[in-house]
Amino acid sequence: MIDKIKQFLFSGSEDMDLQDFIDLASIGETNLVERKSIRLFDDLNGNKDKIKEKLSQAMSAFGNYTGGFLLWGVDDNSGNIEEGVDNNFGSTTIKEWLEDILWTCCSPSYKDYSVKKVLKDSKYLYAIVFGRSSLAPHQANYGQNKYRYFSRVDGKSKPIDGVLVRDIFNREENAELEIEPQLIANGGLNGELVLDLKLHNISNISAEKVVVIMTLSQQVINGSRGGPHVNLSQDKGQFNTEIVYPKLPKDIVGREKIKLNEFDEVNCQFLIVAKNMPLKEVNFKFKKEANRYLVQRFYIARS
Repeated sequence: MIDKIKQFLFSGSEDMDLQDFIDLASIGETNLVERKSIRLFDDLNGNKDKIKEKLSQAMSAFGNYTGGFLLWGVDDNSGNIEEGVDNNFGSTTIKEWLEDILWTCCSPSYKDYSVKKVLKDSKYLYAIVFGRSSLAPHQANYGQNKYRYFSRVDGKSKPIDGVLVRDIFNREENAELEIEPQLIANGGLNGELVLDLKLHNISNISAEKVVVIMTLSQQVINGSRGGPHVNLSQDKGQFNTEIVYPKLPKDIVGREKIKLNEFDEVNCQFLIVAKNMPLKEVNFKFKKEANRYLVQRFYIARS
């Protein structure tokens, strides 16, 4: 998903294909995807303040996090893709208006964003792609939470406390690693369920002596061996996986694939540490629904 953010952010195109929009919306609300109804734009003049507040909080949150997508055009209740709106707005367009407003949404301002038009039946939806800002932390400039810092927590843009704000201030001095798990049904050579783990170095410096410890609440690992960086062990009914990288340079992705047995629901904890990075704890719930495996991130803690 982080690779997809970079792809759309630097594509140079003003548009996003409808299918790409649908694919992103189908992921649901995550720390990297926020969905909003386009119906506020039916009366843009009357709803300017509401839109500015939502934009301000999202821009602060995504800029202070690792970037992400704000999708305008998804029904709040059903999650269905909505009918679009006309792009014209007075003497300008909605896209141009959004671009102008975004520049004023945060303090300090940052330019790591791109507004994409999405054509649907001669009307338009909008996708705003936010990058991870090197100028963070950013305060929201509009709404009741003006001057508050936001980040992405539990799939929402939420105000954050002083500890996380301090962490963001220091992130250009420390390495920053982000774990991205994906469950792939029939991903193995023999049709096994595969856990595809990506470890992104999203900072501007190399991470030194990286160790990732993954703990599963039940034994679902299929086999006793992992990749060249993976060590597997079992303790008190939990299955532990240790992934070690001597160095992970910036913009490099460490990737491991681990075969799993079928399951209905399992909790997974990642402890990520490096010589030049504070301990980071990330927790996920892996859940099977129908024929799909869902990954839900439910909290983050730091030392």
